[in-house]
Amino acid sequence: MRALLRRAPTLSPVALPQRERGENRESSQTTGDTAAAIRDWEHLSRLLPPGSQTAQKIAANLAAVRGSDKAAANAAVTGTVALGALAGKAPAPRDTVFIFARAVQGPRMPLAVLKRQVRDLPVTFTLDDTLALSPANRLSAHSEVMLEARISPGGTAMPHAGDLFGQAGPVALGSSDVRIVIDRTAP
Repeated sequence: MRALLRRAPTLSPVALPQRERGENRESSQTTGDTAAAIRDWEHLSRLLPPGSQTAQKIAANLAAVRGSDKAAANAAVTGTVALGALAGKAPAPRDTVFIFARAVQGPRMPLAVLKRQVRDLPVTFTLDDTLALSPANRLSAHSEVMLEARISPGGTAMPHAGDLFGQAGPVALGSSDVRIVIDRTAP
């Protein structure tokens, strides 16, 4: 299909088989390459007669893809995690740092998780649906989340007494520049 698209400026829109007019956009979108899907649709829309049934269908598909792209961008939270005053307890550089989002209401299972090490701090993070633990419980399904960063000396996901942590929230999805300071000890 890409070869056909490269030749498209020399072809009449009628020369494109109908099933192939949308095939490339679908394959780009299913591989997660939204930008390529948009480029492909825009290219095809310029080749078709304005107002034709196919041109209208492509315009609707473009609008849907652009809308899902904007929704995906708003279904993320970005910020920074830093160490604060830790009351004399200094973590080791190789200790694991878990940065995660939980629903404000509901189960405590994290919606999205990012794993780093203490030596990476301060660290900038982005939590989104690509970091979801379960496709059935995604970040984008919530309007607000609670954020937490926890240092686990043993590298385990389960919290333990003595773990260092920090929290922020509730935070609206789409927020940026959220700051989480690890400055507390778990009882």
